[in-house]
Amino acid sequence: NANGGFNGAEVELVMYDTQGSPEEAVKIAAKLVGSDHADAVIASVNSNEVFASGAFLNDAGVFTMGLGTSASWMAEDWPYVFRASVNNDRTVPGTVAMIAEVGIPTVGCFYGQDDAAVSTWKAFCTECEANGIEVVSSETYDPTDTDYSAQIANVLAKDPKSIYLSVSGDYGALFMKQLREQGFTGMIFAKECVMQSQIQVAGVQAANYVAFAYPYVTYSSIEECNIPIMREYLERYSEKYGELPQTDSAYRAWDTMMIMWEASKIAGANDSDSLKNAIETISDYEGLGGTFDFTKGDR
Repeated sequence: NANGGFNGAEVELVMYDTQGSPEEAVKIAAKLVGSDHADAVIASVNSNEVFASGAFLNDAGVFTMGLGTSASWMAEDWPYVFRASVNNDRTVPGTVAMIAEVGIPTVGCFYGQDDAAVSTWKAFCTECEANGIEVVSSETYDPTDTDYSAQIANVLAKDPKSIYLSVSGDYGALFMKQLREQGFTGMIFAKECVMQSQIQVAGVQAANYVAFAYPYVTYSSIEECNIPIMREYLERYSEKYGELPQTDSAYRAWDTMMIMWEASKIAGANDSDSLKNAIETISDYEGLGGTFDFTKGDR
């Protein structure tokens, strides 16, 4: 807003808590469109919720950008729904390439029950098979679980030389911590970045030897960052909030808002159709997550 907003119109944020519920996300989407008359929507960081509400927002013709990373909802034919965060299907090959590069022949998997976790785990298993890496065992868990000793014992009984975690948030931290407590000392590979919030829960030692292929990483200090665009962002964030981001969601939201703003400047208008058409011309926008290209038609 200090730099002119969207073509002279100040941005007004209308925020709701989806409470981790796809059903609540659908209700909120209806409220944003029906009562709030939102010009654009930034949808949930939870892919299950984007999947549940995306069709409604698309059919309403509201320009929408989801923050989730699952490939599933981006495969839908929703021309008004875009993404400025990573697609997990595109990080899986990089993860498997790392496993192959260090010569690890077998892997055991843990995956959540949300859409991003399940779809990424399936893609990971397929990629491993194509590269001659054996997935010896896979276990899931209930979202209310905090003790994974039974699942871990089942997987470790197959003697995997590495572990893949297709889980999100503090689930990953708990798995790292409990895997190390049960004696697993091999490499752990994660579907997303190992965030500062997870390291605080797991402990630094448990988080050692955990690798991931992901365009974001969280920092414990500004001095650690040697990427100019990210360092500037961290300085802005620290000045405003008195701390650094503990999760990558803050990066996803920033890139999303900046892409929306860029589209509005290209369009010279703020309506959904103008934003939709303008974003499809963006090919070289430099964000925190890298270079953004929306010209390939995959949104």
